[in-house]
Amino acid sequence: MVRSIVSRLRGDAGQGLVELLIAVLFLNVALLVLVSSYSSATVAINRASRISTAGVVADSQMERYRGMTWDWIGLDTSAATDSTYTSDVACVGGAGCSNVAPATGVTTCQSGGPVYAAFPKNCAPTQPIVGPDGRTYRLDTYIRVITVATGNPRQTKLVDVVVRDPSAGNHVLAREESNFDYCTALPDPSGTGELC
Repeated sequence: MVRSIVSRLRGDAGQGLVELLIAVLFLNVALLVLVSSYSSATVAINRASRISTAGVVADSQMERYRGMTWDWIGLDTSAATDSTYTSDVACVGGAGCSNVAPATGVTTCQSGGPVYAAFPKNCAPTQPIVGPDGRTYRLDTYIRVITVATGNPRQTKLVDVVVRDPSAGNHVLAREESNFDYCTALPDPSGTGELC
């Protein structure tokens, strides 16, 4: 009997089955790693797509301001804002964020005013925007006046545009900032503005 046990231990019967089980185990581990890498790649591509589209939305908003005269650049300062808007680093000066209305009067950026009629998307401090990808983004705009002290000191309007993802807790996807100097903006169509 001892001889039959020893001969069984030395025999090759069943070895192929053990090797096959080990090979299948390694194949399963490799496939799981491959599937998880595809999943991670999909998440990264979706995030990059959202950031890229948010950049397009921010550029589009900033281009609208570049198409305005210096006097008309401003926001509807009477519009309500929330804590997400006021807690951003671009909000300087308390609850009103030091936002300025167009120089021709506060009512010009409200419904019915000339700035609102020509540039309705430039008047709201915060608004939902549907991007080219069909998703909704939150667009926050901050405009304040700063004085540039180099050379001839003059006032400049600093425009900050922030695009957030409302589906991810208003996470910031894109941020763009530009200065608008009276001399570098479009000329005043009335011809009554100061000369540079």
